[in-house]
Formats: sequence, structure tokens, C-alpha cells
Amino acid sequence: MKTKKPHTHGPLFSDVHSCLEKEFENADITVNDDENTATARAEWENDKNYQTTMKLVGALCFQLRYRESLPFCEELYHDNKEDFALNRRLGVLYFKLLEFDKSLKHLYFCLENVKNDNKVEILSLSYIIAVVHYYNQQFERAKFYLEKCVPLCVEDGEMYVAVLYWYRCCLSMLKEPKKEFVNFAKDYDFDCGHHTGYDAFVRFAMGLISEEDAINACESDTELNKTCLFYGLSAYYVRDKKKSSLYLDKMLSYKELFGGFSYIAGYVDFKKTSAK
Repeated sequence: MKTKKPHTHGPLFSDVHSCLEKEFENADITVNDDENTATARAEWENDKNYQTTMKLVGALCFQLRYRESLPFCEELYHDNKEDFALNRRLGVLYFKLLEFDKSLKHLYFCLENVKNDNKVEILSLSYIIAVVHYYNQQFERAKFYLEKCVPLCVEDGEMYVAVLYWYRCCLSMLKEPKKEFVNFAKDYDFDCGHHTGYDAFVRFAMGLISEEDAINACESDTELNKTCLFYGLSAYYVRDKKKSSLYLDKMLSYKELFGGFSYIAGYVDFKKTSAK
């Protein structure tokens, strides 16, 4: 196993935050400013410029208030169409609001304009683009970008396990053979950082642990990691509608981090199935 790098992840979102019903379904729900957002808003109201607007947007996003953040970014975009940070923020905001084609437009702009061949940024953008293609049911395109990620992340177990996770989900949706995944994942060394839900699913999909062991591994974990595991299992069993639905229902019951990558995928699958 490679030397494990330290992982320093602070809080994922504010204690005062938005919810699925407001962000995905546009419910009429008010979310108050927390202290950080109140400070950023006061600065913005005192001097409405690019910097104060982006600071306010960042504060709103930390409260998961994506829908309220978007108009600020769209207004800035009129005069800053070539701005990398703004395009990146819009790319993320749009997929957090389930507008995947708009998201890809901004993410592709960023990928084409990464400065100095920054490998960390190229990896991050390629990975996000792959996942957004997955949301958009474009599984071959998702696979293509995940494959481009591999040489950039083999020394980073945290990113590598995320790439493997989505690659296996793509294979399920494309009805491709399991042995392809085992070969694709052969260099995974289990340094997964905080991505323990991804890790449990990947080890199960590689045939290294049982389904029961994968579930037990996340029994006392965060809602985020349970979401990752249960969505992975739902995708894995996509040909078994009853079992897939069982795991999807489990995943959907954990709504705290509705903007998490796996939760969005599950929500999209749920809405697609409900529409039939």
C-alpha cells in the first residue's frame, strides 16, 4: 500500500442549511443567513463588486442554498464570460440544481482553460464532468472521462476510489461484464481517505468482500457514506428491479447531504423511474 496522505476535511456544510425540497423541487421555504453569510451579505450590500459577490455566493453555497446563489453568478457572467472561477462555480451550481447540460457547458470551458497544465485541476474537472455525464445518462462519455482520470489519481487513493466507484456504476448501466471492472480496478490499494462508502462498494464489486460485509462496514458511518454505498448497490443490481429499488429507497432516506454526488444520481434515477 502506498503511503497514506493526511486528509483534512472540515465541515461539509453549515448547521443552518437548505433542503432537498427547496433546492430540487423549488418549495417555498426560507433559509436564514448564518453568521458567515450575514457578514458576506453586509459586505456585498456595502460594495457590490465581483469579489464581494463571489464571497456571498460561497457563503450561500456552504448553506446549500444553491438556488439563491445562482442569480448572483448568472448576473456576474454577463460581464465575465471568460472568468475561470465563475465558470467553475456555475458548472457546479447547475448540476446541484439538476441542470446538467448547462453544467457541462461551463465545466468544459474550465477544462479547456486550465492554466499551466495543472494536473490537480484537470483531474478534478475531468472527474466532475464524468459524473455529470453519468447523471445525464451519457454513460459512455462518463466512462471516457473516468478513464482519463486514472493516470492522474493512482497516487491518490481518495480520488482513485471515487473514479472506480463511478466506473463500476457505468458498467452496470451499460450491461458490460464484471471482469472488465476487476481488471480496471486492479491497482486500487484501499487508501480511501474519508470515502469509506465508495471503498466498501468498490471492494464488494471487486469480489473482495461480501454484500453483507460492505453494508456492515458502513453501519456506523456518516449519512454521506451510507448514501454512496447504497446508491452503488442500487446501480450494481440495476437488472434486478426489486433489489435495486430496495437499495435506492435506503439511499433516498438519507437526505441530509442531498447535494452529494451519489444522492443526485439516486434522485435522478428515482425521478426517471417515477415518470414511467
